[in-house]
Amino acid sequence: MLKNMFNPKSTEETVVSEQQNSNEVFRQRTQEQGQSLLDNFFSVNYEQLGYDEGYKFHNSDIIKVKHKKIKADYLLQITRSLDLLKVKAHQLELQLTESEELSELIADKIKAALKFNKEKQDHLLYQRELAAMDEGIIMNAIHGYTLGFKQGALDYVEEMMISHSDYLFTSTKQNKNA
Repeated sequence: MLKNMFNPKSTEETVVSEQQNSNEVFRQRTQEQGQSLLDNFFSVNYEQLGYDEGYKFHNSDIIKVKHKKIKADYLLQITRSLDLLKVKAHQLELQLTESEELSELIADKIKAALKFNKEKQDHLLYQRELAAMDEGIIMNAIHGYTLGFKQGALDYVEEMMISHSDYLFTSTKQNKNA
């Protein structure tokens, strides 16, 4: 990483970007079979990720950038999920028009699936609104990351204090004779 003495803020973003490229969590996230986009998003251990980054970077500016990144990733996953649900709803509507004349039972099942799809869309829209106000289920990831980051930074500081202690590896008798 190169330091930019003329624009220190770009250094912070560069550190986050480099960290994300080197961290396994951010390398090409692949969706596991049967797991939704949001399940995949929340399968990340954000507390451990925060701890690792807090220990490594211990800079409060990093945490602010990371909060924005987590929220942006979450909103992207919600948007993708909504798009998939809209496509599914369109497919169901086409099936409904084709099957209404054939069977009332099939049409009722498709209507129930459409209703469930609409409820899922409404819930995702609600969660997106909550995320904009720093509320909702996204805060589990944000708070977990923050908790981990603070603990990692604290452990780093304690380790540095211990390693710089004058009497850590010498006995008190040797210190009196010196």
